[in-house]
Amino acid sequence: MNTLKKILTFVLTAAILVTCFGINVSAAELLLSEDFESGLGRLSVRTGSVSVADDNGVRAACFKGKAGVTYLKTAEDEGWNGSYTASFRVRMDNWTKNGTAFSISLNPTANDHKYLINCTNQGFTLAKMEPPAQWLLKSGPTGALSVNSTKYHTVKVNFVQDKEKQSANIVVYFDGKEMINWTDTANICSYGGFMFDTSIDSNTVYVDSITFSAIGTGKTVENIGGVPTPDLNGKNYEKEATIMRDLGVLPNDDDGMWNGDRVVTRAEYVTALMRLMGYDNLIHTYTENDIFVDIPKDAEYKDSVSLAFALGILKDDYNGYFRPNSPIKYNDAIRLAVRALGYGEQAELNGGNPNGYTWVASMLKFPSKSADTPDTLKCDIARLFFRCTEVSQKEPVKWASDYVVYAKKGRTILEQADIISDEGVVTANYISNLKESAATDRETVKIDNVLYNIGTTKASDLLGCKVKFYAKANKNDTPTLLYAAIDDPKGVLEVETNDINSSKTQKGSIEYFDSEGKNKSYKIAPSVDVIKNGGLLKSYTKEGICPKNGYVRLIDNDGDRRADVVFVYDFKTLVADNISYRTGIIYDKRSTGMSILTDDADKTVDIYKDGVSTELSNLSDGDMISWYESSDKKYIYVTASSKQVSGNTDSINEGEGIIGIGGKTYDLSDSFIDAINDGFELMPKTGRIYTYLIDSFGKVAAILESSYHSGSIYAYVTNAADTGVFEKQYKLKLFCQDNEWKELYLKDKVTWNGTKNVKGENVVENTLKSADGTVVPQLIEYSINANDEIFKINTAVDRAAAPDPTDLLCLDASGEERYKNVNKSLGSQHFVSQSKIFMIPTDLSQEDFFRSVSTSALYTGSKYNADFYNEKYAVPEVVVIHTDDNYSKDPGKLKSFFVVDSIGTEINKTSGETVTFADGLYDGKASHIIFADDCKTDEFDRGDVIQFTTGKNNMVVNAAKRFDASSPTDGDDGGFNADTRLITGKIVHINRNTNLVGISIDSKDSVDKNTKWVSVSGQSVKYYLYDKKKNSVRVSKLSELEKGMPIIARLVQEQLFEIAVVSE
Repeated sequence: MNTLKKILTFVLTAAILVTCFGINVSAAELLLSEDFESGLGRLSVRTGSVSVADDNGVRAACFKGKAGVTYLKTAEDEGWNGSYTASFRVRMDNWTKNGTAFSISLNPTANDHKYLINCTNQGFTLAKMEPPAQWLLKSGPTGALSVNSTKYHTVKVNFVQDKEKQSANIVVYFDGKEMINWTDTANICSYGGFMFDTSIDSNTVYVDSITFSAIGTGKTVENIGGVPTPDLNGKNYEKEATIMRDLGVLPNDDDGMWNGDRVVTRAEYVTALMRLMGYDNLIHTYTENDIFVDIPKDAEYKDSVSLAFALGILKDDYNGYFRPNSPIKYNDAIRLAVRALGYGEQAELNGGNPNGYTWVASMLKFPSKSADTPDTLKCDIARLFFRCTEVSQKEPVKWASDYVVYAKKGRTILEQADIISDEGVVTANYISNLKESAATDRETVKIDNVLYNIGTTKASDLLGCKVKFYAKANKNDTPTLLYAAIDDPKGVLEVETNDINSSKTQKGSIEYFDSEGKNKSYKIAPSVDVIKNGGLLKSYTKEGICPKNGYVRLIDNDGDRRADVVFVYDFKTLVADNISYRTGIIYDKRSTGMSILTDDADKTVDIYKDGVSTELSNLSDGDMISWYESSDKKYIYVTASSKQVSGNTDSINEGEGIIGIGGKTYDLSDSFIDAINDGFELMPKTGRIYTYLIDSFGKVAAILESSYHSGSIYAYVTNAADTGVFEKQYKLKLFCQDNEWKELYLKDKVTWNGTKNVKGENVVENTLKSADGTVVPQLIEYSINANDEIFKINTAVDRAAAPDPTDLLCLDASGEERYKNVNKSLGSQHFVSQSKIFMIPTDLSQEDFFRSVSTSALYTGSKYNADFYNEKYAVPEVVVIHTDDNYSKDPGKLKSFFVVDSIGTEINKTSGETVTFADGLYDGKASHIIFADDCKTDEFDRGDVIQFTTGKNNMVVNAAKRFDASSPTDGDDGGFNADTRLITGKIVHINRNTNLVGISIDSKDSVDKNTKWVSVSGQSVKYYLYDKKKNSVRVSKLSELEKGMPIIARLVQEQLFEIAVVSE
């Protein structure tokens, strides 16, 4: 009995754990499920050896070496083009081998846009296929995994689309732990289907199940702090299930869903009951062995069952068998709950099992079981447990020899666990407060003026709302919220600016149009609290509750259908430009003079980008910024959107506030119209192509750039062949701005440089060919008809010969200019960050080296022979750079370092062929590159520094080793102030005060006259370290440099860009 007394003494202080899991989506539908019990099912073997085998009693798909399966959706499949959750249970003997152990490719039918999740010995990575068929790393690697090679591990992927925002959130979990969380906001791929591939020779991977479930999204008022999982939305047990989940009693299942319609086993039920009673942290204090013969010694639930038995909650009802995997009968669930609450004796005195327990259950008002199925479901248990939290327990007062007698009523389960269950109005958060309250800090809120820590909830977002909440009381500290949710979601109404009927809105009521266009009225209470842009107003006017650009939020927190709190959000907008991360200032690209100061100790600042809380450093020039500031200047809210939409401007209706772009209709932001009226933006013209910026509310808010001419495409002509039989008909060979080669016919008569009905033959003979009949390679601009025939073509003319204004393709300048990354310019005369850039090889037969690129392909200090077209205010629309890149040429020492981590082979997702790849570090982050067949990689090893040139499909076509980590050499390639300088040697001195590093290039251990000095004061310097002891490479920092380390440094005209070192 002493052990039992000790257990019960600790019970009174037992903690209830909080579990939070959130995907803001709704109900699930099975798309695909394969358990491999009878073969591969609907999966097809794509490559290699895949079979179904027995893996220690588990039927699993067995992948040997390089192998893969695929599932391509059929026309009958539904649900794949929305949101879904996927689960893969995987096992392999060796998780530490170099290379990609397995990869999951989502939506593989889209060759230009799909997602690739790789699992390597360094964890998970996520990449996206971008045109032209190049993988771009988006997240990871996440670090080595903690695994048990004898067990199966669950890889879960959530692919959740927000079609209003045209974004997709991809979250990867490993055994329930979040590995990757990345949101795609451009060219979302949702074709459906998947591939599963293994890529390491002599490695075997087992997969015992693959499931895909569709989950739909729905826009509702967010129930913050108690957000139900997708499958709970709208269910009649939503509240009870969410509370039980957030109290840590009935957590989500492994697939991220709560799954209320799932049958609960006896083992699950007893384990959950122990958590409900607050015994979950005590289960290891009483571990009686061999109580039941059918419980394995290593079963996760064994200690819970032992404790329940010791406490008399569980009896030996089945002759020594517990039957852990059998469904729990509802009568059994009730009987155990009655005993746990201390009413077992009363039930026994009134007839025992089943009548006595049924009678007590009725007295305690236990809910009835769901009638949907004879089995006990998880939702049944949630409702039962929720009622248990409201029932007063009977406390133990008398000890017998082998059992406990319960005699008097005590406290509820929650009271015994010091958990407060209550409701009230959130009266203050860190931003603002209601009347007769005071603001708090970021970690606390006030509910009915009582202070609470927000814990894992988002109670700060519920200012003014009446909430139901649970909080853990702390003896000498502020209680911590476990759960907080809006008590009545119908008491919250949000109305956007465009829907407010400002002409009829009065001080005591707000008029608005509903979704059907009907005029509605919402009364405002006389004692209303009005909070505008985060600041509490002393009084308000009609105009004050009608924002020009934003929305109002009306909250009725006492059920009288009048707004007790009105939030007014009135946003200003700007296009981010020249963001100063040092001073915290965001400037407006549109010359409005507007700016935002975000770095001020006296201000509270919240920054979001694409719906995710972030820091200023993650905002970029060109982001659409919506923001507001409180009247007292103490609070600033910034929400940035990186979303863009490009296309032909079909129509504009300024009065209705809508615009047609590329066949779709968008709302126009009021701030955009204001900027046009104020002269800071040009009114877009119908028939022209623009790139528009979309704000955080999904509205068109600014023009990022415009195409000079409607419906036109830029291309570089390399050939014009007459393919006609009886009449001349020319086919042009073109390298186009989308990185694709095309062969298009020229119509017999075309519009050429603005002149209509010009013979196509004349255009070719007079402008595309020289006098000797050979084609003159050149940039053109063209438009095609429905038959893919060129009907309009512009060839370049000198700017001096063109009228002003003009719709012609004008050559403005040519020459050799040096690129500067700091201002994205060539020669500080041509600013090319928004330009379309063609890189054309001088040897036109080297077609793999034709590329359409961004400025990321240019290197600071490099000189480029370039032609600049359609330049306006120093910004060319198109730049053609002529290069001498080829397969045999050295890649050039101006290029960024690539520090090798591993070399291996894999199946190219585009061609299906085996290719050589390298994982490593590039431009300060993890990178994955693929080598062309002719590119030699035999001499590359971990820690080596290479430089490379890419060609078609972004494959590495030539690479050169600059630093051998296993056998470093000394040298100074280029010398002082060279356009490119590589210094290799050994660190002999570090002066952290002057930021100077001395490098010996003659094998000396100390400074001498030949020591080369490098200034490391630049903030943008990239550092890499190869740790020989750990046999790993990683991004490093200046403070990790030490004397004696082998080093290579890359400088451009004495400006340091990169350093790689070896730790011996």
